[in-house]
Amino acid sequence: MGAMTDQMMQRMADAPRANNVGNEAAEAISELEQVPGITIASSRDLKASNILFKLRDGTVVSRYKNPFGFEHVFLSNKRGECIYGGYVGWIHNDGLLQTVEEIRQKYT
Repeated sequence: MGAMTDQMMQRMADAPRANNVGNEAAEAISELEQVPGITIASSRDLKASNILFKLRDGTVVSRYKNPFGFEHVFLSNKRGECIYGGYVGWIHNDGLLQTVEEIRQKYT
């Protein structure tokens, strides 16, 4: 396989999943699950996301916008293991981003 194919396969691989979740992460997941249109995201896009902030329990919150304009949010631990990933369609982007900001204000 060529280098580009190897890079593509690495990009498409899922990120490792975390087993333990901190208190703030559990609360944040509960809030994210209430966002209209939220759908569970593949952990593979965690690798392309940009870190926004960290919660008090050390959970990393990151954001990714795919080529179709769908906003994704990921929670991961310090080792880069995915705790949660969700995305919304473009009509719900603002609601997701507002919830992420509320999580930042409450849990950082």
